[in-house]
Amino acid sequence: MAHTFSNASEAPVRFLNFNTPAGWENYMRDLGEAAKAGPLTPDVIGRIASRYDFQSV
Repeated sequence: MAHTFSNASEAPVRFLNFNTPAGWENYMRDLGEAAKAGPLTPDVIGRIASRYDFQSV
């Protein structure tokens, strides 16, 4: 199911995410590392998602 998250304010936000089975925490870590280098574009997210056997839409 396609979905998204957003922060509509200018204030910083923290995101708490629970996923099962184990292993998805590495996807979130990889996204965090990629975000340090620049914007998380659909292409960047797609390359990372492909490592975890799913496809971003």
